[in-house]
Amino acid sequence: MPVDGISFNDLATWYEYRPVTTVDPTAHRSIHEYMTAVRVFSGYTRAGFAATLGCTAGAVRAYERCVKPDGGILHTLVRRHTTPGSGTRTSPHSSARCGRHSRTAGCGTCSRSSASTNAELAARLGVPARILDKGVQAWQATTPVSINIPHQRDGQPMAATLPARPQSEPAELETANLVRELLGPLHPEQRRLIELRYLHEADIHEIAQRVGSPPEEVEIRLAGALEHLRHQARHVYDA
Repeated sequence: MPVDGISFNDLATWYEYRPVTTVDPTAHRSIHEYMTAVRVFSGYTRAGFAATLGCTAGAVRAYERCVKPDGGILHTLVRRHTTPGSGTRTSPHSSARCGRHSRTAGCGTCSRSSASTNAELAARLGVPARILDKGVQAWQATTPVSINIPHQRDGQPMAATLPARPQSEPAELETANLVRELLGPLHPEQRRLIELRYLHEADIHEIAQRVGSPPEEVEIRLAGALEHLRHQARHVYDA
C-alpha cells in the first residue's frame, strides 16, 4: 500500500502498528492506524484528508480512534493508495520534506534510516526536535545495540546526531524528567494506561485485568491517550 513510495507495512512494526493484510472492514483493528499513517505521510489535516475521501473530518477522526470503518470509505482509501498514479498528493507544506524520502521507493527501509539527522526526522513526524532528541537519547540508553542496525549500516551512529548531555545530569534523571514533562499534563487515566503499556511493558490483556476493562476498550482508550500525548509533544512543548 504505497504512500509517497513507502509501504505502510514496511513501517508498521517499527511504530508498533499492526500490518494491514486485508481490506475487509470487519477486520478493522489495524485500519485506524493505516488511516492515520496515510494522512500523516501525505501531510493532510483531517479536514483536507476527509475531502479526498468524500467524508467528514469527524468520520476520519472516528476511524483513527479505532471505530469500525465504513466499507465504502475504506475501499475508497485503499483503492486510492494501491492503484498506480491515483495516490493522494502531498500538501504543499509537506512536499519538501517528503521529497528526499519519496526517492527511496522500494528500498523497504524504515523512516529512521532514511532521515539523515534527528532534526529532519522530527520535521517529518511533526514534533519538536528537542523532544525527539531527548526521547532518542533516553531510548538509546535502554535499548540493545542490535536494534540500532539502520544506523550501523550507514556508519553513522545515532548518538553522533545528538547534543552531548551534561555530565552532571545522569541518564536516569534525564529520562525521568522527560517522562514527567510529557505525561504530566495528561488525564490520570490516560497517564496510567501509557505508563503500564510503555514504561512497565504490560501487554493489552495485562492492562485490561488491572483496570477491569475489556481488551478492546483498553485499545481504544490507549489510542486516545496516545493522541493526546502527540498533541502535547507537538503544541505544548514546541521548541
